[in-house]
Amino acid sequence: MVDLKQVPEIQSTDTQYKIALVDDHQILLDGLQWIIGQFSFVEQVDSFCTGEDLLFALESGSDFELIITDIRMSPMGGLELLERIKEKNPLQKVLIMTMYDSMHLLRDAYVKGANGFFMKKGDQKHLEEVVWRLVQGGMHWPEEPNAERTLDLPNFTRREREVLGLVAQDLSSKEIASKLGLSVETISTHRRNILEKAGLHSSAALVSYAIKHHLLP
Repeated sequence: MVDLKQVPEIQSTDTQYKIALVDDHQILLDGLQWIIGQFSFVEQVDSFCTGEDLLFALESGSDFELIITDIRMSPMGGLELLERIKEKNPLQKVLIMTMYDSMHLLRDAYVKGANGFFMKKGDQKHLEEVVWRLVQGGMHWPEEPNAERTLDLPNFTRREREVLGLVAQDLSSKEIASKLGLSVETISTHRRNILEKAGLHSSAALVSYAIKHHLLP
């Protein structure tokens, strides 16, 4: 979740944007196309049932300010599609959309160059704010409602910052313990302290937090 107060207010504008949607569930695709088409700043919404169809459209000259893609699709998944889009055009804005609240997917999307990550459980207003942020050149990474939002990290110890960076790299407590020469119990204690200090409640939220504070390698 993200506090909408942190998202730029939608301004009246003459600029209209073209959006592409990719999802292999036609009923969801149709619903999203209708919803996004109602946004005041959106001129056109094109929908594609496969990543291959979108890539063909891009190669044929279609141009979009923002591409929104589901992550679990067949035959080409959203992360593979993201990689191929960014290989051709690193500046293309891409929003990953999923129903899976997973730290692994969140980190993979970030590492592969996504500009944002949106949970499908969000409502229409939330989606509108996020799409607006991205077409304006911003990014969106979810965090829990009570998460610390200052650009300065909380009063983490040096070791806690080190552990946070390794958690964000998708290492288990056992792997972190081995890497740092500490016990698993000690690492578990550090993780609990980090969550408490940051006001977070899950490992997925920690990954998002690490992204926002530039703690990933």
